[in-house]
Amino acid sequence: MIKNALYLACFYDPMGNDMSEYPYFKGDACSKCLEGQTCDDGLCTDDDIQTAGPACEDKAGDAKCAGWKWSCVDNAAYMKKNCRKTCGHC
Repeated sequence: MIKNALYLACFYDPMGNDMSEYPYFKGDACSKCLEGQTCDDGLCTDDDIQTAGPACEDKAGDAKCAGWKWSCVDNAAYMKKNCRKTCGHC
């Protein structure tokens, strides 16, 4: 650590380093807010950060996610991103 330095961190949800997804979208401020979010100073916000996030769906497909349900805990990062509905992340 550097003495007298200022450190900033961004907390994206869902977290991860997936090169196929971006933490922001070009366009008018708040034009892509999700259901239940509000616009606060040009940013989409939610009072409960745990419920904010992508649509409540299984990106990997309902059948696959149902078969992988046991992974909701063991492979939580992947499942939170791809099987939100099955694992109860929304």
